[in-house]
Amino acid sequence: MSDPAHRPTEPRPQAEALLAEGQALHGQGALAAAEDRYRKVLALDPGALAAALGLGLLRSQQGDPEGAARILAEAVAAHPRSALAHLHLGTALLQSQRPEEALTHCRYALMLQPGNADALLNQAAALQTLGRAAEALATLDRLLALQPESPEAHLNRGIVLQGLQRLEDAQASLDRALALNPDSAAAHLARGNVLFARAQQAARTDGNGEER
Repeated sequence: MSDPAHRPTEPRPQAEALLAEGQALHGQGALAAAEDRYRKVLALDPGALAAALGLGLLRSQQGDPEGAARILAEAVAAHPRSALAHLHLGTALLQSQRPEEALTHCRYALMLQPGNADALLNQAAALQTLGRAAEALATLDRLLALQPESPEAHLNRGIVLQGLQRLEDAQASLDRALALNPDSAAAHLARGNVLFARAQQAARTDGNGEER
């Protein structure tokens, strides 16, 4: 009988240990070491969703969203009912300037997990990029009905409203975003843009509110 101490490690426990290592290293910013662990997990268990998602995120963080999209497309093919896989793929596609494809996967994510805040944010971003601002606004309003204290939703809503030339409403949304997250550089920048646009608008009108 073979010595138990010298038996090969079972693939699943070994993969789980490697995944835990990879996730810890990823959290510490040790991306090369984390990638090594994720790839070892996938060699042991090609269907390991958490490792594929981690590897896709890591690729995005390394400035390779197209590489991330390829990895995550394989994850979606292996796990077509995973809202998280569709969400991550949608994010990578957005970063790759492929908004139409991103929108498709955001919608799949929402079919599988209605009310997913990240999927709604991504869907709104994709719609805005595609020039479908009214639909983007409706998506953000849907998100705010579910999560009225979401600073990201208020921020994005303000940006969409500025694009629609609803500057007063845009400022109100951005004021709310800053009330919820005063340190948001993006919200400060967006609010500054709206104030500048309002000042320009005021300069173009006379006392009767008509264009000069």
